[in-house]
Amino acid sequence: MQDMAAFFQSVRHEELLQRAAKHGFPLVLARLAIAAYTSPRRVVIRGPIAPPVWANRGVVPGCTLATYLIKVYYIDSLDELAHNHEHIQLCAYVDDFHVGVDGEWGVIISRAVAAVVDLAYLVDKDLRGSLALHKAATVASSDKLAKEIRRRLGVLGGPQCLSTEALGIDYAPGRVRRLWVAKGKQSKRFATVVARGNRLLRLSRIAGARASKLVMQGSVPAALYGAAVTGVSDTQLK
Repeated sequence: MQDMAAFFQSVRHEELLQRAAKHGFPLVLARLAIAAYTSPRRVVIRGPIAPPVWANRGVVPGCTLATYLIKVYYIDSLDELAHNHEHIQLCAYVDDFHVGVDGEWGVIISRAVAAVVDLAYLVDKDLRGSLALHKAATVASSDKLAKEIRRRLGVLGGPQCLSTEALGIDYAPGRVRRLWVAKGKQSKRFATVVARGNRLLRLSRIAGARASKLVMQGSVPAALYGAAVTGVSDTQLK
């Protein structure tokens, strides 16, 4: 699992426009968004106003067009990576990347290491950014395999984990559920729900018939998020 460091802030506007034109993205919309991103900004501290500054790079998170623009920005780089490493499973969600490999022990190690090294190179060369090494993680079906991949990747591998969080849910390929669920993201959500139990009971006495809506809007969605993917243990059901 890899994450780019400050990716939104690193997007070069000139290169973004070139890639938008190449891939048929409406240039009117791209220029409109960039005009908003580069509008003058001022720092105000207790009254005094600093001179205006203009940003020459960056896409603003939360902008309606932001996710479309960054896909246009890095699609060629990821296509190249997928082409050069056709036996990996490459997933990208905004600025989070997942490189997955199946196969025999030696095949998994060599393909995973080669793909992650190339990913780091493309991020540096094509995107002029960097990977957030403190957010990287190596997850495998056994401790021995994860340790060896992590050793060969060095700082690119991040910590060796039983499971890691991917899009808000637990990711633990090939792991027996009992080995990682106690420390997983979903179990932490369950612990939070249990801790809020007494508060909900008190609120239910005040809310009366509306208490069920209160629970459905808060605790139930939080507890069941990701359950369709990771399942629910007997302990969590209790």
